[in-house]
Amino acid sequence: MEKYFIGFDIGSDSIHAVVLDNKLKIKYSPASVMHFGNPVEALKDVFEHIISKLGYKNIISTAFTGSVGEFIAKKTGSPFFYDTITIPLGASAVAPDANYIFHIGAKDPYFFEKEKIKTDTGWKVITQDHGTGTKCGGGSGILITKSCRRFFENEFPIKLTQARKENIAILQKQLHNIFKKAEKEISKSDKDIDVGGRCGVVIQSDMIHLQNRGEQVTNILKGMFERILKNYKCDVIKTRFLDPNIKEVATGGIFTNNYLAKMLEKELGIKIKIPTDYQKIGAIGAAIKAKDFEHKFKPEKLISIAGTEKEGIKTAPPLYSVMDKVTIYDEEKAIDKKEGLVIYNINQKKKTDVLIGIDGGSTTTKSIIADANNLKIVAEICLYTNGKPLQTAQEMFRQIRKYIGKNIEIKGVAYTGSSGSFYYKLFSDLKKNPEKRCIDIVKDEITCHASGVKHFNHKIDTIFELGGQDAKFTLFNKDGTVKKSKMNLSCMAGTGQTMQNMVEMVGLDISTTFHEYALQAERTPIVDETCGVFTEAGIAKLIAMNFSRQEIAAAIAYGFMGGYVNKFIGNEKFGEHASAQGGPFNGKACLAALALHTGIKINAFPHRQLFGELGAVIAVHNEINRLALKGVEFESKFRGLDIADMKYEKKVENCSNIIEDSCGLRDCKLQVYKIVTDIIFSGGLCPKGNTDTSTKRAPNYVEMYKKILNKHLDKYSVDINKKTRMKEY
Repeated sequence: MEKYFIGFDIGSDSIHAVVLDNKLKIKYSPASVMHFGNPVEALKDVFEHIISKLGYKNIISTAFTGSVGEFIAKKTGSPFFYDTITIPLGASAVAPDANYIFHIGAKDPYFFEKEKIKTDTGWKVITQDHGTGTKCGGGSGILITKSCRRFFENEFPIKLTQARKENIAILQKQLHNIFKKAEKEISKSDKDIDVGGRCGVVIQSDMIHLQNRGEQVTNILKGMFERILKNYKCDVIKTRFLDPNIKEVATGGIFTNNYLAKMLEKELGIKIKIPTDYQKIGAIGAAIKAKDFEHKFKPEKLISIAGTEKEGIKTAPPLYSVMDKVTIYDEEKAIDKKEGLVIYNINQKKKTDVLIGIDGGSTTTKSIIADANNLKIVAEICLYTNGKPLQTAQEMFRQIRKYIGKNIEIKGVAYTGSSGSFYYKLFSDLKKNPEKRCIDIVKDEITCHASGVKHFNHKIDTIFELGGQDAKFTLFNKDGTVKKSKMNLSCMAGTGQTMQNMVEMVGLDISTTFHEYALQAERTPIVDETCGVFTEAGIAKLIAMNFSRQEIAAAIAYGFMGGYVNKFIGNEKFGEHASAQGGPFNGKACLAALALHTGIKINAFPHRQLFGELGAVIAVHNEINRLALKGVEFESKFRGLDIADMKYEKKVENCSNIIEDSCGLRDCKLQVYKIVTDIIFSGGLCPKGNTDTSTKRAPNYVEMYKKILNKHLDKYSVDINKKTRMKEY
């Protein structure tokens, strides 16, 4: 009778399985599957598939490895082995002559160095050195998955069914196509970019800023991949000397992308070999260890394994229990919707003078078109940026032009958001009629959001605001002046983009199913909220313990809102009338989680996800009135809705090649846009690439500050070379 041994490697997102025969040769290697937050059901499917191929009676023993595999092994009484054992063991089986093993999985990176030693019974292979990561997403495969999905998911639309197995196949095929697209795009990169630092959340934040500066996705992707491998070298390899003459092997799911293997070769300075079954090294090692045991795995045990450890997870009340503290005001009824454009009021007989507010955000690009006389909203549009701020804005203008362009006359445009200045430079013809003041302006987000909400209710004294990457909190005095205002610097705990990444990882839609599921949960599991990475780890643990998808959704909402309220806002006091605004608060689950954390009543006004643009419209409206009272001639220098078709010539140049008095220190690479005869710069570390279009060097504010500081310090300084006599007492 044939004897078979199964190894399962169950991680945070996938299940890998291998069946070995009695000679430890691979008998069967089923396709790896992603479990999308339901590892128990996915494991049942894989095991039943193996049985259908090989039969149940021939399977002598089964062993587990991986972060989720440990939990399942414990509950089913199965053998479990840590990946520090199974990875080098599996690698030795597929590449016996390799002494270096480089492994990068979804979450955990490793390095192993093997050595042959002579014993009394012969030669023995041992792991004489190994390195592990510090449980940070900055050097992990999960960061690659998130980023690739955000860039390319919309290019591969899917339609899910009611069948779970079929949906898994659909989602996995989509992800495969996304990875192939990313690999193809990265080969087109024509520029080196230094992305982020050691923290995965900071890397994501930096990528968003690069997108909003107009950097190409291909270059950002390459920079991210290089950063992940640099972090692997820094965090795992550390100061080890790697002998280029020693044979090695690289394993782990990220090496599905061949370009990453080439990058790792360049980073480490040695030749990299990718073996067969590189994704399943841990499973192979577990199967080898399974031969030392005789454990008949019983799949029926999977039914009850998730109920025992859940009691140890602390929970908060269900989100639906505080919906009485949330007041959601009815949205104005739209008269039409065309593509992404929602139309509220339009005069078909004559043109309406309008003002446009544009908010270039990290995840979405939004605009409000309002009547220039009474600020009544004519239309609004919200499109996903997908890392392409210029193209997204052009698509927005195309839709506005197509559906209401002939009915409006644009009298002023105001920009806000992380791409606001970038848009202002590209879309305003500042050379037009120089004798007239340009009415188009750029306004900061905090001011815009405050103006936007007070347009609906002047009593608002507390603003909770969340965007894709920015978190803000504003408190007002009774006279309407700002009492306290704060904005996050680099930490993205509690922000919309980080939350959306987690929601997508568990197979939910941030706009619909996420909120529906979260409000159905009868309890809210509590996870670590102090950092986006820690929150993600806590959610992964809930997945491993087989919490329901409803409870996981509730935990995501509560965890990320906890990061916003408890870490970002901290001990600040709240006023009597609070408004929640920004994209995340467009859904009920986040509003409920905010109410649960703050304990106060929350107002959700119409258009709350677009208050930045509405505030921008109000700002340009006020500027028009101010200049009119002064008798100043002004006009909008907006290039017009035909921007939708305008060709922007773009190239990358070093600052020293185009700036007359470049500082000569960093020689930053600038994006140079040419529109007809106008040349516009973007990028760079000094204000040159971010504030104007001249070819003069921007002032060195740091040096100016130093001179002012030293001037004052000179009054109190003493020449250390001058002999002084101490006063005697």
